[in-house]
Amino acid sequence: MPKCIELLPCDWLIVFIHWFQIVKIITGKVVVGHAIHNDFKALKYFHPAFQTRDTSRIPLLNEKAGFPEKQCVSLKKLTQAILKRDIQTGYRGHSSVEDAKATMELYKVVERMWEQKLASLNLSAKAMDLAMKKTR
Repeated sequence: MPKCIELLPCDWLIVFIHWFQIVKIITGKVVVGHAIHNDFKALKYFHPAFQTRDTSRIPLLNEKAGFPEKQCVSLKKLTQAILKRDIQTGYRGHSSVEDAKATMELYKVVERMWEQKLASLNLSAKAMDLAMKKTR
């Protein structure tokens, strides 16, 4: 084991290993999440906007749920309005598994239409990043 790693406190080494594994998994992939910028911020990670699908910022979902197009709606409210079920109930509040499942189900409701809309823009990756930032 290299000396520089031996000098790191054990906790920091574990954090770094987990961070590296997460980044390795998501690099180059489309990542779906709800208000996912918060997760990226916590990871101190930048993911290209053209590979990010944030259900808190997909106008088609807001339209289906009856919310204003540019409003950032909570996962709980979107799930109730579109999927007709309650999440984040009880004294424990959020379950990351329940939230992830609800997020993917919401995305799948508009996936085909949203991806077609993005594809129809026919932009380069860099231009797509700029376009996606303007819709946020």
